[in-house]
Amino acid sequence: MFNLITRKAQSYFLGHYYDKVFHRSDDRIRRLRKLLSDERSVEVFDLLLKSYTSKNDDADWFYKQAAEVLSSETKYTMNTGRVVHEAVNMYFRDEIYHFKERYNMDRRIVLLDGGSYNGDTIVSASNTARLSEKFQIAYAYAFEPDPSNYHQLQRNLRDLSFPVETFNCGLDDHDGKEEFCWEGVRTKINTDGGIYGEGNAAGGRMLSVRNAGLFLDDLKNAGVAKPGYSSSEKDKMSNRPLPNFIKLDIEGREREVILSMSGFIREYHPDLAVSIYHRPEDLWDLPLMIYSICSDYKIYIRHNSDYYTETICHAVYNI
Repeated sequence: MFNLITRKAQSYFLGHYYDKVFHRSDDRIRRLRKLLSDERSVEVFDLLLKSYTSKNDDADWFYKQAAEVLSSETKYTMNTGRVVHEAVNMYFRDEIYHFKERYNMDRRIVLLDGGSYNGDTIVSASNTARLSEKFQIAYAYAFEPDPSNYHQLQRNLRDLSFPVETFNCGLDDHDGKEEFCWEGVRTKINTDGGIYGEGNAAGGRMLSVRNAGLFLDDLKNAGVAKPGYSSSEKDKMSNRPLPNFIKLDIEGREREVILSMSGFIREYHPDLAVSIYHRPEDLWDLPLMIYSICSDYKIYIRHNSDYYTETICHAVYNI
């Protein structure tokens, strides 16, 4: 494998941040490379690592080589916030999940969409299910903290053929409020005081977040009487199915949410599609974290843009 640690690369990789990330992670990088489940994942992983240690023009070339070719029917457009065609279907890859073999009328998809934006992923899933006839969707949970995005989401999801339960909050490892920038993108403050992420921290506002693990526990234990729940609320919860497909694109809080969900993942083995580009180390740390929770997962990596964004870890339980 190419040399991951070179003095030349340090000048290109976020200055002093290079030492803190690559030097402490070399063993983990090599370990994940051996765990990846197909040759394309290894190829994408290597290209993305090279992009981290390259000049801007070279990095763009590596991103383009890593990006998946998307067919015309999976492209999308937006018109005043309204989904007018299906979104880029980067989460529901049939060559990875083998939907027809693993999902059927007795096991339909129950989607938990963390970071729903304006509902584009759920609309994409609905259109893919309708066009491909490879799987059916039974239910969806949509979490979006930004009020403007949430308003669009409610409008875009109202005419689907399956129930969608929407929540105007983000997912995290606790209940409460967190600071988001004006665009609705979380800003991550590193331990050394530097900012790595998107958006303008100065324009932040406090938005609601919900403990993902506790939400799943509530679904799992819906039939058990709990103080503070009325009988009608318990009845409603008992009709809510457990998710078997979880998508997370939550602006740098994927690590915390995966840990919060670890008990559910270990017990129920949902398929996972997790963004792994918000921090450089997410590229290897998050897949390894999933594998450490349950070593029966097969791990794949796909990249879906000609920029550093939209890298997805697909984790499939090996039935």
